[in-house]
Amino acid sequence: MLQTNSIEDFWNAFYFSAQTFSTVGFGSYHPDNNLTNIVSVLEMLVGMMYLALAAGLLFARFSRPVSKIIYSNKLLVAPYKNGKGLMFRLANAKNNLLLNVTIRVFLTMKVEIQGRMERKFFQLPLEMNHIDFLALSWTVVHPLDEKSPLYGMKPRDLKASDA
Repeated sequence: MLQTNSIEDFWNAFYFSAQTFSTVGFGSYHPDNNLTNIVSVLEMLVGMMYLALAAGLLFARFSRPVSKIIYSNKLLVAPYKNGKGLMFRLANAKNNLLLNVTIRVFLTMKVEIQGRMERKFFQLPLEMNHIDFLALSWTVVHPLDEKSPLYGMKPRDLKASDA
């Protein structure tokens, strides 16, 4: 490396560092003793690790599968355990495996509160709201028991409450 005692020392070191870090090559700059050789080798290793880390992060960011869930537009009330259950099916529309799948089902309907109609939201408890992997389809079941906001309601009641 060139030896000067001016501001050029900084710029020479900067250019040498940039060439080493980018692994482009030294051009007219080269290490001239053991210490600068050790520093340049360490800087080359850091540069390669940085490049590998950046490439890995970019790959991980853009290679994630995008889930496409399809679900039935029909609900089924069917016998379930000692009562009835509200059921629908969903499936993964893509040819990949979804891991750690969680579902939450909400019901919205108008209810009368103090003489006026208000829209309320209810999270429906499910038989199972989590599966480890979704390979094919999943039948989601909401038990229609005393805890359910749908308990005792008929289809005409659901229509009237705009559920």
